[in-house]
Amino acid sequence: MTAVQSRSVLAHELGHATYGDDGPQPPHIEERAWRFAARLLVPGMAYEQAETIVGCHPGALADELGVTRPVVLAYREVLEHRELMCA
Repeated sequence: MTAVQSRSVLAHELGHATYGDDGPQPPHIEERAWRFAARLLVPGMAYEQAETIVGCHPGALADELGVTRPVVLAYREVLEHRELMCA
Protein backbone atom coordinates (compact mmCIF):
# COMPACT_ATOMS: atom_id res chain seq x y z
CA MET A 1 0.00 0.00 0.00
CA THR A 2 1.30 3.48 -0.81
CA ALA A 3 1.55 6.23 1.80
CA VAL A 4 -1.46 7.98 0.24
CA GLN A 5 -3.50 4.77 0.36
CA SER A 6 -2.43 4.06 3.93
CA ARG A 7 -3.32 7.57 5.08
CA SER A 8 -6.72 7.48 3.39
CA VAL A 9 -7.61 4.01 4.68
CA LEU A 10 -6.44 4.88 8.20
CA ALA A 11 -8.67 7.96 8.22
CA HIS A 12 -11.57 5.81 6.97
CA GLU A 13 -10.96 3.27 9.75
CA LEU A 14 -10.78 6.10 12.30
CA GLY A 15 -14.27 6.99 11.13
CA HIS A 16 -15.45 3.48 11.92
CA ALA A 17 -13.80 3.66 15.34
CA THR A 18 -15.32 7.08 16.05
CA TYR A 19 -18.82 5.83 15.26
CA GLY A 20 -18.34 2.52 17.09
CA ASP A 21 -18.75 0.38 13.97
CA ASP A 22 -17.79 -3.26 14.42
CA GLY A 23 -17.32 -5.89 11.72
CA PRO A 24 -18.58 -5.80 8.14
CA GLN A 25 -20.77 -2.79 7.42
CA PRO A 26 -23.50 -2.00 4.89
CA PRO A 27 -22.71 0.51 2.13
CA HIS A 28 -24.24 3.53 3.88
CA ILE A 29 -21.97 2.99 6.91
CA GLU A 30 -18.91 2.62 4.66
CA GLU A 31 -19.87 5.89 2.97
CA ARG A 32 -20.17 7.58 6.37
CA ALA A 33 -16.63 6.43 7.23
CA TRP A 34 -15.32 7.81 3.91
CA ARG A 35 -17.04 11.15 4.63
CA PHE A 36 -15.31 11.19 8.02
CA ALA A 37 -11.98 10.58 6.28
CA ALA A 38 -12.73 13.34 3.78
CA ARG A 39 -13.50 15.87 6.51
CA LEU A 40 -10.32 14.85 8.33
CA LEU A 41 -7.96 14.93 5.34
CA VAL A 42 -9.24 17.66 3.00
CA PRO A 43 -9.36 21.26 4.17
CA GLY A 44 -11.99 23.24 2.25
CA MET A 45 -9.60 25.77 0.78
CA ALA A 46 -7.27 22.99 -0.39
CA TYR A 47 -10.10 21.35 -2.33
CA GLU A 48 -11.06 24.63 -4.00
CA GLN A 49 -7.44 25.34 -4.90
CA ALA A 50 -6.98 21.83 -6.28
CA GLU A 51 -10.05 22.24 -8.51
CA THR A 52 -8.59 25.49 -9.83
CA ILE A 53 -5.29 23.75 -10.62
CA VAL A 54 -6.42 20.39 -12.05
CA GLY A 55 -10.14 20.70 -12.75
CA CYS A 56 -12.87 18.43 -11.48
CA HIS A 57 -11.64 14.92 -12.39
CA PRO A 58 -11.65 12.84 -9.17
CA GLY A 59 -8.37 11.08 -9.94
CA ALA A 60 -6.54 14.32 -10.69
CA LEU A 61 -7.96 15.92 -7.54
CA ALA A 62 -6.91 12.91 -5.48
CA ASP A 63 -3.35 13.17 -6.78
CA GLU A 64 -3.25 16.92 -6.12
CA LEU A 65 -4.64 16.53 -2.58
CA GLY A 66 -2.58 13.47 -1.62
CA VAL A 67 -5.62 11.27 -0.93
CA THR A 68 -7.41 8.45 -2.72
CA ARG A 69 -10.31 8.80 -5.13
CA PRO A 70 -12.89 7.54 -2.57
CA VAL A 71 -11.88 10.41 -0.27
CA VAL A 72 -12.47 12.94 -3.06
CA LEU A 73 -15.86 11.43 -3.89
CA ALA A 74 -16.84 11.47 -0.21
CA TYR A 75 -15.69 15.08 0.11
CA ARG A 76 -18.03 15.99 -2.72
CA GLU A 77 -20.88 14.39 -0.75
CA VAL A 78 -19.90 16.51 2.27
CA LEU A 79 -19.98 19.63 0.10
CA GLU A 80 -23.37 18.71 -1.37
CA HIS A 81 -24.78 18.15 2.11
CA ARG A 82 -23.49 21.55 3.27
CA GLU A 83 -25.04 23.26 0.25
CA LEU A 84 -28.39 21.63 0.98
CA MET A 85 -28.21 22.75 4.61
CA CYS A 86 -27.45 26.34 3.60
CA ALA A 87 -30.08 26.60 0.87
